[in-house]
Amino acid sequence: MAYITMRLHNGVTISGGAVKTLISYALRRRGQPCWREIGVDVFSGAGETLVIARPEERVEIRLADYALPFLYKFFTD
Repeated sequence: MAYITMRLHNGVTISGGAVKTLISYALRRRGQPCWREIGVDVFSGAGETLVIARPEERVEIRLADYALPFLYKFFTD
């Protein structure tokens, strides 16, 4: 599993958008493609902040309109 870590010094704050920008920059510098979705964990303590970012898989489910009555019947019976 790929991941990227960053240490932020005391008093430095970072927004979600800035984290995504930094991760994309780090991946490009390594010649890797940017991640579509990014999961981020932030740990603060001892005057520093640790940021761990990883690619996050996104699951999408799409249903055809004609399937909805069958699903409704299945779950209500």
